[in-house]
Amino acid sequence: MMSASSRISRAVKTVFRMASSSGLPRCGSGETARSRSVSRETVRRLALAGVLPHTVVCHGTRKTTRRYPRRFAEEFAASGLEVADLAAFAVAWRARVAAPAR
Repeated sequence: MMSASSRISRAVKTVFRMASSSGLPRCGSGETARSRSVSRETVRRLALAGVLPHTVVCHGTRKTTRRYPRRFAEEFAASGLEVADLAAFAVAWRARVAAPAR
């Protein structure tokens, strides 16, 4: 049986996972890694290096949960670019998404 604090912790994590600062649907590192044909560890390293756009939804003592914009993953997969071109694609994508709507 789960303790009350454990249930609350899981509920809070679920709410944060569902919420997004930009309103974009998010996906986890596993799904992001599969869309790029790389490992989850590579996705984590790219996020830490600032190459991949991401939102930190939960900080723990040993684990940090990140979510990545689903639209970014889908557009990169559809672009046909290699992983080596990811940094340039991310810069262009951020500029396009952050541009004010006319």
